[in-house]
Amino acid sequence: MPGYTKSAADFEGGAGRLAGDRWTPDGPSRGVVLLLHGGGQTRHSWREAGPTLAEDGWTAIAIDFRGHGDSDRAADGRYRVDAMAEDVLRVIEAIGEPPVIIGASLGGLAGLVIAGEHPAALRALVLVDSVPRIERTGSSRIFEFMRSAPDGFGSLEEAAEAVRTYQPHRVRPVNLDGMRKNVRLAENGRWYWHWDPKMMAQRPDSAEMDRLAARVRAAAPAARIPVLLVRGKLSDVVSEEGAADLLATIPHAKYTDVAGTGHMVAGDDNSVFLERVSGFLDNEVRLRGHAASAGASAGAGLGFGRCQNAASCAAAAARPRPRASPARWAGVSLLSMPRRRSTLRLPGPIAASATEAALRFSTYS
Repeated sequence: MPGYTKSAADFEGGAGRLAGDRWTPDGPSRGVVLLLHGGGQTRHSWREAGPTLAEDGWTAIAIDFRGHGDSDRAADGRYRVDAMAEDVLRVIEAIGEPPVIIGASLGGLAGLVIAGEHPAALRALVLVDSVPRIERTGSSRIFEFMRSAPDGFGSLEEAAEAVRTYQPHRVRPVNLDGMRKNVRLAENGRWYWHWDPKMMAQRPDSAEMDRLAARVRAAAPAARIPVLLVRGKLSDVVSEEGAADLLATIPHAKYTDVAGTGHMVAGDDNSVFLERVSGFLDNEVRLRGHAASAGASAGAGLGFGRCQNAASCAAAAARPRPRASPARWAGVSLLSMPRRRSTLRLPGPIAASATEAALRFSTYS
């Protein structure tokens, strides 16, 4: 029997209903983790992360962004990072306590804006292959994938083949049951991607995108909460230079990259991804208003402030903790992991300006 209960968790966003799932631990909760997917994805991207976090004592909530999955579509066509951040703030208000945000791509940028502009709204932030400075090649590839197949697919197998082509580095086959949750069957019998086509019809306004890019960049150095960047080592969206730029902007941030994964880190290697996140949550995230126990900064023990009360602390301490293999870590390691020489290089020139890259990325990814 799982140590959690799954239920629907819908919220009211600025464009209407936001569909969600909630995984509630059977015992006392350590707090809320809000899971935010990337552009073109759905809450089902976290179908393995949600239960795992709940079994580790966290109340996990995953939502579909506006215009994605089962959430309502925006009548005004607003789908950029500022609109998503507004919706997330509404969700946080409904939750009633500051959550930890784990955000992939677009979800990470929305979380970063909130962390910088609303410092009391979050406990911590995990950026999953998401930084202000991105690569034009990768962002363009996302854009082209989302524009592909405007006439849909004749079968789920055709849709799965499109995903395989887009992610050739993935070893495991595409799960057709999972694919069914990312497409919709229309009355004409064809399958279409589960997002609002208006996203692809938007004509980017350079002045507006300059403003959005500047907003994200300004938010980063204002973040004072614990931050972890998880980069896919094969990512063509976030480079080592982009990661180094974030670490220079948020000096207290932690960083790791996951071997064998691309931009969709959690989907490429969910087990290793969750090991990294679990270590960060255990070592860095504590109940507000409580100090960590002695040795917690070095990764030893549980730390009083990481659970709600004595009973939940004891239960959490008794749960086995995953151990990440030191060989799978790179870059700036978490404090609980063996120290290694950083693989990061100093920021260098990239294929496009941050503004030009953000123009596409913050709109479509």
